[in-house]
Amino acid sequence: MNELRLLKANRETSISLLDISIPLSAAGFTVADIVDALFQMKLDKDIDLINGDRLRITRDIL
Repeated sequence: MNELRLLKANRETSISLLDISIPLSAAGFTVADIVDALFQMKLDKDIDLINGDRLRITRDIL
């Protein structure tokens, strides 16, 4: 969630998964860690995964 906050993610714009995964990988997270977190956020209805390897925030994260 912090990475999404840093990217100033909001409900009106979609975010590239690449924009999220690069800094998280550099911080030591594995691809499995990132995917697990994304799917949990989807289950929690925090995000929607959309076409083009992007995500959209579904509720206020700030």
